[in-house]
Amino acid sequence: MELTYLDYLFLDIFSMKEPRKINSLYHILSGKRTVSVMLQAIRYQLAPYYGLLGKLKRDSFENKLNYFEQVGLLTSTIDGLLLTQTGQNLCQDFFRDHTRIIESGQMRHALILPQFKSRFLFLIQVSSESAHKNNHYVPLQLRLTEQSWLKSYIKEQQLEKDVLAKKLGHELLRLLEEVEGLQAGLFVCQFEGNKLSRKTANQLSLLTGLEETEILMAWHQDWLRLMDAVSLKEHSFPLIFHIYQQLSLEGRLCPPSTRDTYVLWMAGHPLDRIAHMRDLKASTINDHLSEIAILYRHFPFDKILTAEMMTFVAQANSEGLALDHQAIQSHFPKISFFENRLMQIMNGGGLVWKN
Repeated sequence: MELTYLDYLFLDIFSMKEPRKINSLYHILSGKRTVSVMLQAIRYQLAPYYGLLGKLKRDSFENKLNYFEQVGLLTSTIDGLLLTQTGQNLCQDFFRDHTRIIESGQMRHALILPQFKSRFLFLIQVSSESAHKNNHYVPLQLRLTEQSWLKSYIKEQQLEKDVLAKKLGHELLRLLEEVEGLQAGLFVCQFEGNKLSRKTANQLSLLTGLEETEILMAWHQDWLRLMDAVSLKEHSFPLIFHIYQQLSLEGRLCPPSTRDTYVLWMAGHPLDRIAHMRDLKASTINDHLSEIAILYRHFPFDKILTAEMMTFVAQANSEGLALDHQAIQSHFPKISFFENRLMQIMNGGGLVWKN
């Protein structure tokens, strides 16, 4: 039986112990932007897969799973699909030597990763050419907005271009050395600079013998590793952190509507007032806050949950217990749906914020 790299990714989202529904898995892979889907991804421990395949066609996905059933890699139950022992053995053997999807930062950084990556690579190119006094090159970013961003970025650093280039180079080298699991040799093939052209995934596929899809996924995992490291070490990587900070502040990890709620809430407006100001239902505002709680490391749960609720979740976390809606409801019979959901998020947050 010959499987592709993508086939193995599909198999790897299944469990031998817990049946999983095709509908839920499809929404997780395609990144349906609802709190219930995000929570389901956390419960399944599939945060690294959330939105990873945004253009996935449902019929193609279902056809592939049907094939897996036919060849004995999955088995069907009334509650969903289970991975068979044969399927698990295949996955374990394959991922010993291939890139596995494990970076939970995918869920929180999915919206800003494309722009972070493009700005990061653009800054590297311009700094490299500047360091070699070369003004005759084709910039990676031709859009005026991104070129304006770069000019503004350089101005904000208050450094001469050659000094900036040298400091950025030192930061980058340390970052590549310090980020655990990052495949530096493969990762830097994306860089372009003076007398250096970037390589495409297709070119690297021909050189390494790996599928192009695996090259792209390896890069993607490493970008997430890099962003996680930068977000935690502002003072170690100030130049690179500045790019991250610009994209992540003020709710920018969230979609625009959720971001607007975030800004108002952080300004001190109560939730009912925000609903009135935005002419939205209270349940919609609650959903916005729930999404923010999932995506932001230091969400102030204590502004909404009582001390008793906070203690209950902290105790469950210390004991490694997973809390679902019913477990919380049985202990707090009068709890609201919103509070219950926040407690579930607080309980599962460690699966998203691993650091």
